[in-house]
Amino acid sequence: MGKRTGEWKIISQNSVLYFIINNPFRGGGSYDTNGLKNGKWTQLKDILQGGVLILEIGEYQNGIKTGLWIVKWVEILTKNNKIIGSGNYDNMGIKQGMWQDLIEDFCEQNQLIYKGAYKDGIRIDEWVIQSSKDFPKFCHISQTRTKVRGSGQYDQKGRKIGQWNEPCKNYQQF
Repeated sequence: MGKRTGEWKIISQNSVLYFIINNPFRGGGSYDTNGLKNGKWTQLKDILQGGVLILEIGEYQNGIKTGLWIVKWVEILTKNNKIIGSGNYDNMGIKQGMWQDLIEDFCEQNQLIYKGAYKDGIRIDEWVIQSSKDFPKFCHISQTRTKVRGSGQYDQKGRKIGQWNEPCKNYQQF
């Protein structure tokens, strides 16, 4: 089986094809001669109803995510966008420092964002839970005060400690 090399562009995926034809989305990045991702990449993370793309934007070095990565909410038809997540990877591809993570099952009804610190890829100290629906339209998450939907503490080994205030497992926002 061959290796991908050179520049690759994402032009469509599943239900986005209609929007792509009318309003092209550019994504992708470059592979080196060994087939590893290198340089700046824009990756499609998810597609939400209403023509909304969730994109991850950052850099790879030898197939490893490094430096600042951001997660953007992009409305295809209006081209409006806002940053809803971000954080830094070290040279080994491990999360370090302050992060804004999307909840694992992020979708139209569950737009929760976890904000807190990583040390060597492990969540530590205080984390707060917010909703991207509370963010003012098309403004970076760090530039606004938003309602806290929950919070709690992690110890230095990434275990939840003390009392946590979290939305229930099947939490949905309308």
